[in-house]
Amino acid sequence: MATFVKSSLIFLLLFFTAAASSRVTDTISIRTGLKGYPVVSSADTLFFIYINSGSVSASNRAESISKRIKTLALETDFPADSLVVNEFEGFFEIAAGETILMQVTPKDALFSGVPAAEIAEDAITKIRSAINNRRIEYSSKTVITNSLYTFGVLILLTGFIWLMMRIFTRLIEKIDNWKSDRIKSVEYKGVEFLSPKNFSGILAGTARLVLITILAGSVYYSLVYIITLWPATRGLNLIPYVAGVFQLLLYSFFLFLIIRGMKVFRSAVHDKVKAMRGSIIRPLTLRGIEVVSEERLMGLTKNGITGLFFSLWVIIIYVYITLIFGVFPFSRGWSASLVSFILSPVLSLWSSFTGYLPNLFYIFIIAAAFYYFNKFIGFLFHEIEKGTIQFSGFHNEWATPTYKVVRFLIIILAVISIFPYLPGSDSPIFQGISVFVGLLLSLGSSSAISNIVAGVVLTYMRPFKLGDRVKIADTMGDIVEKTLLVTRIRTTKNVEITVPNSMVLGNHIINFSSSAHEPGLILHTTVTIGYDVPWQKVHELLNAAASSTEQILNDPKPFVLQTALNDFSVAYELNAYTNNPNGMARIYSELHASIQDKFNEAGVEIMSPIYNAVRDGNQSTIPEDYLPKDYKKPSFNIFKQS
Repeated sequence: MATFVKSSLIFLLLFFTAAASSRVTDTISIRTGLKGYPVVSSADTLFFIYINSGSVSASNRAESISKRIKTLALETDFPADSLVVNEFEGFFEIAAGETILMQVTPKDALFSGVPAAEIAEDAITKIRSAINNRRIEYSSKTVITNSLYTFGVLILLTGFIWLMMRIFTRLIEKIDNWKSDRIKSVEYKGVEFLSPKNFSGILAGTARLVLITILAGSVYYSLVYIITLWPATRGLNLIPYVAGVFQLLLYSFFLFLIIRGMKVFRSAVHDKVKAMRGSIIRPLTLRGIEVVSEERLMGLTKNGITGLFFSLWVIIIYVYITLIFGVFPFSRGWSASLVSFILSPVLSLWSSFTGYLPNLFYIFIIAAAFYYFNKFIGFLFHEIEKGTIQFSGFHNEWATPTYKVVRFLIIILAVISIFPYLPGSDSPIFQGISVFVGLLLSLGSSSAISNIVAGVVLTYMRPFKLGDRVKIADTMGDIVEKTLLVTRIRTTKNVEITVPNSMVLGNHIINFSSSAHEPGLILHTTVTIGYDVPWQKVHELLNAAASSTEQILNDPKPFVLQTALNDFSVAYELNAYTNNPNGMARIYSELHASIQDKFNEAGVEIMSPIYNAVRDGNQSTIPEDYLPKDYKKPSFNIFKQS
């Protein structure tokens, strides 16, 4: 029996020990990694909240409790001793009348390892003390007392600063007077290191530094004392602000030096620019024509220098403001924002640039490949044009226009190949712009495209070449230029006419130069001669006129065609060969003059324009060789026959 009782006691002891150990383990596991949020009154921390209460987080609990305590402290008609602790199913509430300031839960007790009742009692004690202290600190008596102390400290500080300024001003004046009699130069082996003037300057600077130190210390400690008088500023740390003020003065001093230096440098640059006038800065001319005058260049240079210095000033002031904002704790966020305004775009551009380097490498490789491929194609067509390389059915004059077409296709293929690697090529904006540009080109370049197609077709049709005398529709002249879009013709009146290639292709083309060399271009003109002149005589005279005209070939020989037997004359067409189609107008003029000379010398009348002859009583115009032997010239009859 005794053994059983002993065993039972040992079992119970182990059970309660394990339970206690489990509770401690749970408490330790709950505390691990949790952050406490302070409940504050004025600048004092009363206690911390670690555990959530239902859906309310620990931070919200601490903030709500602090606000309720502050509100209750302002209600001076409610005694702090009236706060009570109420228990409700394991929960303890600290209440001020109907208002619940806070609640202590079993989780709070488990976390702290202290019963919830003790936590509530400790909290209510601290809250009562905080409310009483806050009411005392914000009472009228305390405010008046602190105001008097503040006013007194400021008066003493002002008097102390005035006194120190008077003392050190006289001291510096005495030091300045000592340089003539009391202060000696510092020499070593006859070498003067410090003159009396420099030595007195050092002493005066030291005195000013001591004055600044005393004044700064007095202002600092006076502000510290004033701040500790008021509850709202009692926890304020002045050291960062004092350091910030000194940094502000230092940055301002450097800004002043930089601005002064930039003004001096700007004046020197302007003087240098003025000295360059007439030597380096001279009027800009193009083929003897003054494009930009010297005065204009000087004005542009001065404006450029002004803009450069203005940009530098803006940058310096921007950096200065950024540094100033970074000095004080309350404005460091502004400084970070100003820095981000500059760094963010720069870093973004740098990141975009480094990320774009692989695509840039691809673009470089593709561009280089197409460039050298185009050079090779250009060399090939150049050799074809010279005749070094020949292909059956491919004429030499096709080389240049064909190369232009092939080069255009190569460029289009290169653009298509490079396009996917361009930045933003896959963005909707880029795609929309591409579609818009394509639509504009398709709607606005229909006539241009038709002219280009016509130009390509004309190139391979070979209807003419540069220098040919042609007639296109009603326009006749020499070809002076042919492109993919237009053909230019210079007429015999030295007028240059531009004809779209689509119009050239749509009209008939007469080329006077295509057969000028073999066998030659036939020039033809027609005269009408009466029936009384033998046709053999007319042929002889026309051939003689052709032979006496310059630029008319004797081989092949000219020939005459009788093209019409009119009522009163015969039409004779003279055909003569020439190998100079570009001089057609002058050759025709000389040929017509020669015909007139030959016929006049032979006494043959040219019936152009046609002469009307009265047949009654006139000799027949038939040559005598063709008249009967008994033919007699009739007499002229002026009477009307019945």
